[in-house]
Amino acid sequence: MEYGKYQNIVEFMEECMQGDISNRLHTYRVLNYALQILETEASACREVVIVAALLHDIGHKERRYGRKIPGDVPYHAKVGSEKSYGFLIGNGYEEEIAKHVADCIFTHSLNSKIPPKTLEAKIVFDADKLDLTGAMGAVRTALSGAAAGEPLYLLDGEGIPSRGKKKEDPSLLRDYQQQLKKLLKVFNTAKAQKIAAKQQKTMDLYFEELLREVGKNHKNGNRLAQKYCREKAE
Repeated sequence: MEYGKYQNIVEFMEECMQGDISNRLHTYRVLNYALQILETEASACREVVIVAALLHDIGHKERRYGRKIPGDVPYHAKVGSEKSYGFLIGNGYEEEIAKHVADCIFTHSLNSKIPPKTLEAKIVFDADKLDLTGAMGAVRTALSGAAAGEPLYLLDGEGIPSRGKKKEDPSLLRDYQQQLKKLLKVFNTAKAQKIAAKQQKTMDLYFEELLREVGKNHKNGNRLAQKYCREKAE
């Protein structure tokens, strides 16, 4: 891939994400993961993967939260797919390449019910999901939950932090138990599975320590509150 083409795509991506530094940094991390996966997938078209990785989230600015299209594809994936196709065709890319990139973007979301079919689409999907693993995944999920007004954890009937049951209201611990902890099952490529398995250990250790810490805090607080209440009653 020529450097001039690469730089042109980078500039378009940054223009689409103007003012959204978090998403831009995410995009570069996804690109880095995609490049690592490409090392072990010789039959994949590198240019398609690189371009799709760079443009996979350019539809976020126009997204409508909670809005989906027929087929249960997240709105930002649809918009990003259409924008990338138009940009590539307008900049001299062949129809086959532009369509392949657009298809990769269309199926890259974890919330899409249309799975990636080509090797290139699977690589982009895996690279995007790897950024939800490890320490970065924990931070990203916490920030996303905070922006949506979700708490870090909920208390059970005894005033102790819940581990995050499926039917609970949203919280960071529920997101971990019901989604992040199960991410190893979604990866398509061997390289992504290897990276994810290593980073999952970091995430598991973090959330177990978080639960231990807040659990101990609440238990000790409840014990002391009961003690002081008994002393006052006496």
